[in-house]
Amino acid sequence: MAVGGRWIVISTLGGPTTELDVNTFFRRGIRLIGSTLRGRTSGTKAEILRGLEQRLWSAFASGAVRPVVHRTIPIAEAAEAHAILQRQENIGKVILTLK
Repeated sequence: MAVGGRWIVISTLGGPTTELDVNTFFRRGIRLIGSTLRGRTSGTKAEILRGLEQRLWSAFASGAVRPVVHRTIPIAEAAEAHAILQRQENIGKVILTLK
């Protein structure tokens, strides 16, 4: 992560606790920002979506911003995908494919 960067976490799938090396945050001046959408109103969620579409959709479409993919697995092996998530082995998305 770049010096002075922002690490934005929107909700979590791994539970409410985690372990971070805060020295890395201090040395690099990284800001950690956390949020969740669950308790927000439908109107607020729609406003956030509009902002994302205006600011980021073209970057996703061009490939300038890409999601981190840990592994792509055929849907027939969905149990393995679940096991990866349960063991917390992934950094990034575990994607199930239909082919």
